[in-house]
Amino acid sequence: MFWNNFKYGFLKTMRQKETIIWIILFPMALATFFNMAFMSIYDSSEKFETIPAAVAEMEKYEAFTKVLDEISNSDEPLFSIEYVTYEKAQKMLREEEIKVIFKTTADDVDIEVKNDGITMTIASYFVSQYKAQEAVILDTMQNHPEKLGTVIETFMSDGAELNENIPLTSGNMNPYIQYFYNLLAMVCLYSALTGLAIATDSQANLSPIGARRCCSPTNKLVSVTAEVLAKYIAQVLCISVSVTYIIFVLKVDMGDRIHMVYLSSAIGSLVGITMGFFVGSIGRMSESVKVAVIMTVSMSASFLSGLMIGNMKAVLAKRAPIVNELNPAAMISDMFYCLNIYTDYERYTEKVISILILSAVFTIGGYFMTRRKKYASL
Repeated sequence: MFWNNFKYGFLKTMRQKETIIWIILFPMALATFFNMAFMSIYDSSEKFETIPAAVAEMEKYEAFTKVLDEISNSDEPLFSIEYVTYEKAQKMLREEEIKVIFKTTADDVDIEVKNDGITMTIASYFVSQYKAQEAVILDTMQNHPEKLGTVIETFMSDGAELNENIPLTSGNMNPYIQYFYNLLAMVCLYSALTGLAIATDSQANLSPIGARRCCSPTNKLVSVTAEVLAKYIAQVLCISVSVTYIIFVLKVDMGDRIHMVYLSSAIGSLVGITMGFFVGSIGRMSESVKVAVIMTVSMSASFLSGLMIGNMKAVLAKRAPIVNELNPAAMISDMFYCLNIYTDYERYTEKVISILILSAVFTIGGYFMTRRKKYASL
């Protein structure tokens, strides 16, 4: 009887239009919009690029311009330099052909930018570092000329280290990737609609199938377990389609541990299925009311996790951290985040354990609310 219940539970789930729409088509459409809206922003506005600059030599400052030339000729230059008159440099700055002007005198440099911001910060820091090193070199030439070679060599080696690209992580640092994490978390929670059907089909007062099952000699635990397993496998197959579309069609970089992304989706689906089973087992509310409860809970959890407002999770972590600890959508999105950012599995394992504990609570609670019910008539 177990395998019969499993077979028909699986087939019923795969034939439901709600499953196809909410767990496959809707996330694929939303992921497409996310990809169009967000994924180019990081490359165009937040990822560092060489800063176009102009040098306007009111007077020759040979030492400084030699350093600028060396930097602009490196493999990954900080500045790309043009030597022009001051009037032309101002025109180029107004027309946004360049972002900064270095106006030199015999022994000093002034900086001009169109808007204060990261460009001003970088240019100011560069000039201040140059002036500090120049002062040290001049002092060494005057007082300890025998150490001049060592000082220059030190500055050159420090400069090489400062210009080396050392990533904080091997993962994708695009901040907008979190929207895809939260999208998958929402899809996992939408599997609660599938879990709701398990409880509905197990109670005689909620569905004709539930009435027949209550008259059946099959053990309630066996039938419920088969139903949960069937719907869970169906859900995993459906969300795997969404994950495949995001990674291989949209080319969203979710790290190099793709097999773990699929596993995380399966783990996240478990909490969704069991949450739906738990909600469906509560009271005698109609199925439509319970669907409304599930959708409200799922969307609220996704909102608090950052699906609509990207920094919502950070705000809650500062003001009400307990919310993130109890929010299943936050737990699921954190799994994907940990896989992408961290090289070890310590934090990832913590999130998995939290999800499994929450799933166990939902399962046990739902089972005890559906077992041993008596009805006046069937």
